[in-house]
Amino acid sequence: PVEVTVTSPSGETISRRGNSIGENAYFSAEDDPAGVKFVFIEDAPAGEYQLRLDAIDGGGTYHVAAGNFTEDTDYVNGTSSTIAAGKSLVHTVQYEPSDTQAPTDISAPKSPSTGPETLSEALAQLHSTLTAQHKEGNVTRRGIYQTLQAQVETTQRFAERIANLEDKDMSGWRGRIHRWRLRIIKRVTKNRLEHMQNRLDHFRKRDHVNETAHTQLSDKIKTARTFLE
Repeated sequence: PVEVTVTSPSGETISRRGNSIGENAYFSAEDDPAGVKFVFIEDAPAGEYQLRLDAIDGGGTYHVAAGNFTEDTDYVNGTSSTIAAGKSLVHTVQYEPSDTQAPTDISAPKSPSTGPETLSEALAQLHSTLTAQHKEGNVTRRGIYQTLQAQVETTQRFAERIANLEDKDMSGWRGRIHRWRLRIIKRVTKNRLEHMQNRLDHFRKRDHVNETAHTQLSDKIKTARTFLE
């Protein structure tokens, strides 16, 4: 009793309403809106897929599965749960085709995310998006990927320092020192994100990063910067 939307590691989606993943992705469903739905992605890239379920017809019990099918082996794992009327749930599917024992792993359901809640979460999303775009060939040179990856990881270390400082007691003279250090580190971190965006723009102009990667990575950088305002 759900509508299904699958989001790829790089952010494209496929559902009954449309397909932005490409010609290698197919959606099939029974005529009954509450019936069985299938999503097939040929030569799917490794990474984290989001499976969003939106309740229809009052919700109820549903079953969901993810699998990998090759000429030699078939592998499927799944789970079931219930969804209330008017609600949405998300399952995360980790897909690693090189893992011949368990290429897919589907999570328990959770409520849809409204976005990262901390700078560290925002940078983790930036890191995973960069990795996914490189695997899909949207960041064309490995050296450029490594440069951007190093910048993200350095910024993540600054985010850890920010989180540690924010947990400290800000009262008294020690608190004044902590606040001063926090302002400095936030300013440096913001400058690093701006530098990363400038490098990304430069690589886009030279066509080392395509439009899809540039847009998605720029959005993630913009989100991370909101935690430093």
